[in-house]
Amino acid sequence: MSDYSIEIIKSVKDDLKSLKHQKEKAIKKIIALENNPIEKSKSLSGTLKGLRSFNFSLNDGQYRAIFKILEDNKICLMIIIGSRQNIYLEAKRRVKILKKQGLL
Repeated sequence: MSDYSIEIIKSVKDDLKSLKHQKEKAIKKIIALENNPIEKSKSLSGTLKGLRSFNFSLNDGQYRAIFKILEDNKICLMIIIGSRQNIYLEAKRRVKILKKQGLL
């Protein structure tokens, strides 16, 4: 049985669609976070403090999944998934939107 569940916001569905033929591989790697996500990721700092980054490889390069652990509900809330290039800038933008919506 898993310790945590993985939940995604709408924009993460679009992130996964953009991975096309590697989508299934990415999902399998992200599901691995269900068991001990803290050990498998690193905490972020600065404007992304409170979020975590999970690094994984696909056939065409390095990727990141940025998420927040909602400890009370044992949920890993995925905020963004993408190649490591510029992902932190996009994560900052999404966090700002989610905070305005009251989701973070």
